[in-house]
Amino acid sequence: MAVSATITDQWDDGQRYHITGILTFSGSYTTGGDTLDLGAAGSESRGIPSVFIAVGRDAYNFKYIIGVDAQTGLVKVVANATNEAELAAGAYPADLSGLTDIVYYAVLPKLQ
Repeated sequence: MAVSATITDQWDDGQRYHITGILTFSGSYTTGGDTLDLGAAGSESRGIPSVFIAVGRDAYNFKYIIGVDAQTGLVKVVANATNEAELAAGAYPADLSGLTDIVYYAVLPKLQ
């Protein structure tokens, strides 16, 4: 598993589900982004996130690439030091692997 999510909080505002949590990176990165399964993390919605923001490391930015549902989106990692160049395929760098301070916020549709 290269990127996984844990949910620290989720709530329903009557129209959408809001989720906050932590991303953990381990193993190897795949060019184009690693699959993030919010359903496996316990998301109450299986819809496509309309908002996904991840922050936590000055050296990296995290870009969410929409999938067909909450289980198939990708997280693409880009390095700030290289003008937003994508992380090379292979083992995650030591300054990213296994950290527990990369937080995210997502908004998903409330499916009928």
